[in-house]
Amino acid sequence: MKTTRNKRLTTLVTLSMLGAISFVLMLFNFPLPFLPPFLKVDFSDIPALVAGIVFSPLAGVVVVALKNVLYYVFNGGGVPVGEVANFFAGVAFMYPVAWFYHKRKTNKALASGLVAGTITMALSLAILNYLLILPAYAFFFGMTEMAQPAVKTDLVLYGILPFNLIKALLISALFVPLFLKLKPWIERQRMQLQA
Repeated sequence: MKTTRNKRLTTLVTLSMLGAISFVLMLFNFPLPFLPPFLKVDFSDIPALVAGIVFSPLAGVVVVALKNVLYYVFNGGGVPVGEVANFFAGVAFMYPVAWFYHKRKTNKALASGLVAGTITMALSLAILNYLLILPAYAFFFGMTEMAQPAVKTDLVLYGILPFNLIKALLISALFVPLFLKLKPWIERQRMQLQA
């Protein structure tokens, strides 16, 4: 009983820590020079990937949610359209990576997950932006041009889709060497959780 409670507490503390690190990383963002300036790259999905691999895909979702709640609170509230979009992007990328890794627990599974996560994030965010996010910006922020089909199509095809592909590739390029370095620690954490 005590061991189970200690494991839960350790998991809760670790996820909270990873969520806080993710929030801080979200603050360090930058636009890509050839894409719309409101699309900004950050590396805040890396702690969620760690959580998803060490614990479970659901733990990664918790870290993505924590980071967006913190970002929303510290940015003063308002309508959280950007935070909702970031949440879906983070989950769409992280979940396939963690799922593939948990199936086999090999480097090849991780690579397959990163490819699947990249495709999932790029395609799902293209659809989500076209159907919901861009119309939400138009409705809540008075950006009426974003509700026009031609503008939405151009933004999705020439902005959002390439942005998410590039973002996923950059995160993957940074995460792979980090994962290889942390792999012994990750395996130890997983073994302790299973014991």
